[in-house]
Amino acid sequence: MPEYNLSYGMNDFCVTSWQRQINRRYGQVLTVDGIYGPRTRDWTTRIQGSQQYSWCAGGVDGIAGPKTISCFEHVNGYTEWG
Repeated sequence: MPEYNLSYGMNDFCVTSWQRQINRRYGQVLTVDGIYGPRTRDWTTRIQGSQQYSWCAGGVDGIAGPKTISCFEHVNGYTEWG
């Protein structure tokens, strides 16, 4: 898990991992391209605002930070980094 925030406009291998995790949970909803664009931000916001994750995601801001990612991994029981 990255120790920094993944946010709109980034192009990073950690964004690729985040996109893969979202796809693993929700189906092929994102293109896995490593670019934190509007669809990745929208899915991050959707995850943060859902009742399933809101208790531990740290708020709804569309930024996939350590709290959001660790919460998502905890609830879903998996991780994918590297």
